[in-house]
Amino acid sequence: MFKIQRAFNETISILARKWCICYMICCIFGLCLYMIILTSSLNFLSMKRFREYSKINISELANTDKIYNKEIDAADEDSVFHPSDEELAFFRATCIEARLTFITRNVNNLYDLKSPQGKAFHWILNEDLRALHSDAENLTQRYILAVLYYALSGDNWHYTSQTWLMRVHECHWKRYVKGKAIGVTQCNSNMHVTKIDFTDNNLQGSMPNEIGYLTNLISLDLKRNLLTGTIPESFMYLESITSIRLDENLLTGEIPTQLAKLNNLEKFRLEMNSLSGTVSSDFCSTSSLTSFKVDCLGTQGIRCSCCSMCCDHTSGFCGEVDQYGFITDDSYLHEQMMYYID
Repeated sequence: MFKIQRAFNETISILARKWCICYMICCIFGLCLYMIILTSSLNFLSMKRFREYSKINISELANTDKIYNKEIDAADEDSVFHPSDEELAFFRATCIEARLTFITRNVNNLYDLKSPQGKAFHWILNEDLRALHSDAENLTQRYILAVLYYALSGDNWHYTSQTWLMRVHECHWKRYVKGKAIGVTQCNSNMHVTKIDFTDNNLQGSMPNEIGYLTNLISLDLKRNLLTGTIPESFMYLESITSIRLDENLLTGEIPTQLAKLNNLEKFRLEMNSLSGTVSSDFCSTSSLTSFKVDCLGTQGIRCSCCSMCCDHTSGFCGEVDQYGFITDDSYLHEQMMYYID
C-alpha cells in the first residue's frame, strides 16, 4: 500500500512539472506574439504620422528655420566685439611698430615726422596705397626703401622720384634711362631686393642705418652722388653683398672695421671721397676682395696696406700699389712732377 501511494505522488509531481513547463512556454510565446503585434501597430501609426507630416508645406518649414537662425544670429551679434576704425588702426600701428623696432632701434624716431624714419612710418601707415598688414613679408623691406627715399632727398632725385613709393611692389621701383635700369634693378624669386643702382641720381644726405638690413643685397651702387656723413656700420649685416660702390661722393670718417667680415665682398670702391684714418689690416685677410680702391695717395690720403689701387682725391688719378703701399705706375709719378712744376 505504501509503495502504491509513493508511485502515485511521483506521477503527480512529474505531471505538475510538465504542466509548469508548458505554461511557461505558452506565456513566452504569448509575450512574443504581443510584442510583434505591438511593434506592427506602432510602425503603422508612425508611417501614418509621417505621411501626414510630409504634407506640411516645405516653404513654411524653411521660413521657420530662417526665423530660428535669425534669432540665434541676433544673439551672437550682441556677444561679438566690434572694434571701431580707430581701434583697428591703433592695433595695426602697434603691430607694425613692433616689427620695425628691430630695424629702427630708437622708437622715438618712428613718431618724429621730421626724421626719415618717422616720415617712412607715417607713409606706411597712412599713405601707402598697398596698405600692408603687420605680418606682410615685405613690410620691413618696403619701410627701409621708404626711409632711403626720405633720408636722401628723394624729391630731388634725377630719376625714379616719380616711380618710388608707388602702389606696386617695391621690386618695380625703377626707371630705365638710356637702356639702363635705375633704382631697384633686381629681386630674387622671393621678391627680396638684391640689387640697387642709384648712379648719378643726385642723392643728398647721409645713408640711413636701416639700409644695412636689406640682407639679401648682393650689389649696392651709389656712386657719383652727394652723399655725406659716414659709412654705416650696419653694412656688416649685408652678408650676401659682393659689390659696394660709394665712390665719387662726399663721405667722411673712417672705414668701419666690421666690414672686413663681409666674406663675399669682391668689389669695394671708396675713392674720390674725404675719408680718413687707416684701413684695418683685417681687409687684407679677406680673400674674396679683388678690387679695393680708396684715396690712399696724396697728402690727404688714408693709409692702406692692402688696397688693390690707390687714388688721389685732388687729381683723381688712381694707380696700383705694391705690398708696402707705394705707387708702381710711373705715369702717376710723371703727372705729380708736372703738377708741382706748373
